[in-house]
Amino acid sequence: MSYNYINYRGSYARFDEEKRTLDIGGEQGAILSGLGITVHTRDLNHVYQAITPADYSSVYCAHEKHLASNGLSVCFCGGPEALPFFILRVILSADGADISLEAERDSDYFYDIHGHAVWGANPESDTFAMYSVNPGNGLRCAIGPAAARGCDSLFDRLTDRLLVLSPAPAYRYDYDAGCYGFTERLGCGNMSFSLRTVKDFMKNRFGMNYRPMNNNTVFTRPPVGWMTWYAVRFGACESAVLENSAVQKEKLAAYGADAIWVDWEWYHKDFGDYNGDFDSFTPDAGKYPHGMKYVSDRIKEDGFVPCIWIGASHDVRENRFLKEHPESLLVKRPSWCGDYWFDPTNPDYLNSFIPEVFSQLTEKWGYGAIKWDALPRALDYFDQYHDRFFDTSVTSEQAMRNVVKKARETVGDRVYMLSCHGEGERDIMLYSDVFDAARIGADIFSWDNFIESGVRRLLGFYFLHNIAEYCDPDNLVVREEFNTCDQAVSRASLFSLLGTPITLGDDLRELSDGRIGIIRRAIPPMNTHPMIPDRCALPDECLVVGCFVRTRSDEYQIADIFNMRERPVTYRLDFSGLDLEPEAEYLVYDFWNRRFLGKLRHGVTVSLPACGSAVLSVRRVTGIPQLVATSRHITQGAFDVLYCGWDPDTRTFSGRSRTVPGDEYTVTVYDPLADRTAEVTLTPDGTETDWSITL
Repeated sequence: MSYNYINYRGSYARFDEEKRTLDIGGEQGAILSGLGITVHTRDLNHVYQAITPADYSSVYCAHEKHLASNGLSVCFCGGPEALPFFILRVILSADGADISLEAERDSDYFYDIHGHAVWGANPESDTFAMYSVNPGNGLRCAIGPAAARGCDSLFDRLTDRLLVLSPAPAYRYDYDAGCYGFTERLGCGNMSFSLRTVKDFMKNRFGMNYRPMNNNTVFTRPPVGWMTWYAVRFGACESAVLENSAVQKEKLAAYGADAIWVDWEWYHKDFGDYNGDFDSFTPDAGKYPHGMKYVSDRIKEDGFVPCIWIGASHDVRENRFLKEHPESLLVKRPSWCGDYWFDPTNPDYLNSFIPEVFSQLTEKWGYGAIKWDALPRALDYFDQYHDRFFDTSVTSEQAMRNVVKKARETVGDRVYMLSCHGEGERDIMLYSDVFDAARIGADIFSWDNFIESGVRRLLGFYFLHNIAEYCDPDNLVVREEFNTCDQAVSRASLFSLLGTPITLGDDLRELSDGRIGIIRRAIPPMNTHPMIPDRCALPDECLVVGCFVRTRSDEYQIADIFNMRERPVTYRLDFSGLDLEPEAEYLVYDFWNRRFLGKLRHGVTVSLPACGSAVLSVRRVTGIPQLVATSRHITQGAFDVLYCGWDPDTRTFSGRSRTVPGDEYTVTVYDPLADRTAEVTLTPDGTETDWSITL
């Protein structure tokens, strides 16, 4: 009789006696699939040999019953002289599964348990390798199904479930299998590892209303586009919008710009100045003489998604709705954005005003994205005047959520909805299951604003990004008024590498070609996701962002070393700090300076100007010709290279890339035989270009 299967509560383990592999799973199927073992041991000549289960003449399975667990032991017998037998044991309990070995404990022996982790319905796009414990050495993010050496977990954003293997295995996505492969290396110091699963991980860890990222909006990646407020402020008008749209079409559309934002000036004259015939239903006719639909239509003609601001919890005057429903007014109280604040529990406001306002913006005027502002101020007033609610049994937060959900119900999932918070965690987290993005800080014009409201807030809330909603750090402002060239590069580098929305806050009609060039290399942002589900601290001197990249044809890291000090610094980046193999060699390329820094081991030292950044690609040496960098985009391959590879017969390294017609494109390749780099530079005439380098 075969005893190759055990079950405990919702978990099971099954040993396949024919394949000699182990599966561990739950009610939804296998979690760890096809677990095999390879034993590595050295002979008397110190040469390693590999031993596999096929080298054993017999295998015996047995049950191990325990008070609060169930066990399965698999004994491999009749093996090679170096290891004639060993036992693989699985214990299932309410906590998960523990896998251990009884085998030779000697420094000359180590054991690789390997297989596939089956986690999530769409692992390539929705299952992310993560650190369950914050490593505390900067910020970590990933493009594609990438994994770092320190990642012990796989997070499925569709179900908010976490799989943890401890100690951390070596994860690597297997495109052929459609899931992550992994290897746990055991040895004399540790002969076991564990499997744990966590339900409602983000919901419980952060006390949030969890919903996975809405990928059904008009934007397939974080949006990029010009916004009125930061660029022209109260000088915003129809002509300014359409002229900037035209410049964006000419200079940035081919690089990834896809949006134009009309901010609050369409029915505001100045802070606290609401004298005029305009409100949530009616634009300022002096600024927008042809109306908001005309502006939307013109933006669409330029090829962009028209986006618009609204403050739907208040208004600047007693609009026609308030005149018809005076009981819907909660309080008249002066504020920067308006005086008239609605009662969110009033049925007419909830069921009539909100649907009418949002359907006007989207259906009648044709806007595809909405920025909803002043939500923190609304919550504050709802707390202060809660006793005036139509329904006082409803809390302030419940009332505001009901209003936001009614707006979402009105516009549907296709419309991109950005909440504009910028004050506290309460506001940012409250609607993360309804909005597609959240403004996480205040306005960032000056450099100090950028550090405090941009960088610090990103470190505090990046765990949400592209998991539940995009983290919007506010506008990318690069003009000379607020930035040196190095500061402009640092702003663009951070936003781009972290994959945040990039809203352009400069008047494009006046922006220099040099600053336009910085934007071009930073857009579009990728669908980057976090690897640390936790808040990160702002360092004193240099912030290091490690971005791990995995595509079908490449696997590498990008490091953004950002000097936040207003003085030059010399910084040593240890590769161990990026969780790279400590003894391996890496090819390092400086993107902004377009310079190959060499084949390096252990780390790299860079000199950074005041407030400057170095963006480095770091690729492990493979021993054959390989890609080092490309010039199109800050990710140096992840965005633009569709595929690439080496043909030893023709000694040609070739590929195909996304390109911009007329924009010079350079590919840098490393030739290990000559121990040098080689480049090809071309001027594309299409949006996809073939290239090759013969070595």
